Amino acid sequence: CWWPALLWLGARLQDQWSRGAAAAFAACAALAILAGNPPILFVMFLGLLVFLAFRSGWPADAPAWRRSLGNHAGVALAGALGAGLACVQILPFWELIGQGNRPLHSAGFAVANGMPPASWLSLVYPTTAAFGPNWEYDLYCGLVPLLAAAGGLFLWRERNVRGLLGLGVCGALLAAGDRLPF
Repeated sequence: CWWPALLWLGARLQDQWSRGAAAAFAACAALAILAGNPPILFVMFLGLLVFLAFRSGWPADAPAWRRSLGNHAGVALAGALGAGLACVQILPFWELIGQGNRPLHSAGFAVANGMPPASWLSLVYPTTAAFGPNWEYDLYCGLVPLLAAAGGLFLWRERNVRGLLGLGVCGALLAAGDRLPF
């Protein structure tokens, strides 16, 4: 529930760094961690990174590059500050990771159980008695959001649309996992 605020504040900080927006971003990051699910922080910050990367433009000159890099460093600093504010939740989580039974450096484990090809139909076709994908793969959103996403391709030049489309593509690649042809 904190992710939309992080996206909005991250976009604000990407455009122009300010202390108020950085403090709000740090507070939202800390509250997201303290909400009780530190693993989702990885998903939120990965999504924010993808959104900001697709949203950013190429600065034309050296001063614009310096300003852009400074704004992005400000986003990273505010995120680190938020993680520091919530370190009471992160430190025990890191200890649990060390005691876990999941392999830490296994690409096979990271992409295991990708979404089967037939389950992608659940984007446009709801679950019925005849079509019952695994509940984890039920993505039904209806035709209106799907057509809006397809229409977003015509608005590629708009920064926020480009960021959201980048999120969708990266999300689809992560969802496909080991079922990708490459």
